[in-house]
Amino acid sequence: MGAALKIGPGALLFWRSSGRRAIAAFAVGMAALAAVSLIGAGVQQHLDFVSVAPGSADTAGWGGSVPGLLSELSAPQTVLELSIPAVWIVGAAIIWALRRHPAWAFAASVALAVWGTPVVHFGTAGLLLAALAPLAPAPAWLRPGTSESTPQAI
Repeated sequence: MGAALKIGPGALLFWRSSGRRAIAAFAVGMAALAAVSLIGAGVQQHLDFVSVAPGSADTAGWGGSVPGLLSELSAPQTVLELSIPAVWIVGAAIIWALRRHPAWAFAASVALAVWGTPVVHFGTAGLLLAALAPLAPAPAWLRPGTSESTPQAI
């Protein structure tokens, strides 16, 4: 659902791209969200959004985004425009290289989800904490070999 609201969460698809079921579930979910969005808002509003979205990065966000940081370094406009596609290419390559280490690949996907967008607000950087999720121990009911299939009430 996050990918429907912002392109960044689509980075998690790279992390799960090895599973056909994950890709199919992603596609079905996105199709359902697109249908609901089109029914609710209409086609013209979506076309208007697509025409306005590229320019929104020029004035929005925090200077912590990749284009924002490059702008502070006085990078040329061409570099600023190519920085996000470059981040996605490099990020996808890193995730692919880490494919045999799911926790590290997940962390790279989270980083790409945050830094792969031209608009990074201060609060958005807090999403990087999700990269720590694989380090947290799984609850007992999720661990293999446990007889309980659901969590117990507190």
